[in-house]
Amino acid sequence: MMTKRLIFILGTLIFTGCASFSPRQAKLVGQWRFQDPALGPHTISFTHDNQFTLDYNGDNQKDIWGHYDIVLNKYIKFEDAREEMFTVCLHSGYYAFSIHNNELTFETFADTCGPRIGTLLAGWKKVTADKLYQPSK
Repeated sequence: MMTKRLIFILGTLIFTGCASFSPRQAKLVGQWRFQDPALGPHTISFTHDNQFTLDYNGDNQKDIWGHYDIVLNKYIKFEDAREEMFTVCLHSGYYAFSIHNNELTFETFADTCGPRIGTLLAGWKKVTADKLYQPSK
């Protein structure tokens, strides 16, 4: 009986920890651009409702979009919206992430999608409020 209760409590803590809005997610929400402009004008945006969009060429159009989850307050899981667009990333990708001095970095944890890996690992800088834009739908 005690074992079942302990399993229930641990399961509840894990589930609510993954499903709640964490301070790390609060820092992640917003727009980020490549740190090195020579790599392109890529911008990635994260919303409070766990959606992300990626604009590859600075034309304010969303080129890739989908859903993200913060896992164990340390990792981020990306899942492209495959039913709405063509994507080469057929499986979810998992990354460790860190935010320091308005710089966002990702480290591959588990992903098989080369284009996503190459894009995310480039390093990102937070976009200031005066430079925000809303990608078209």
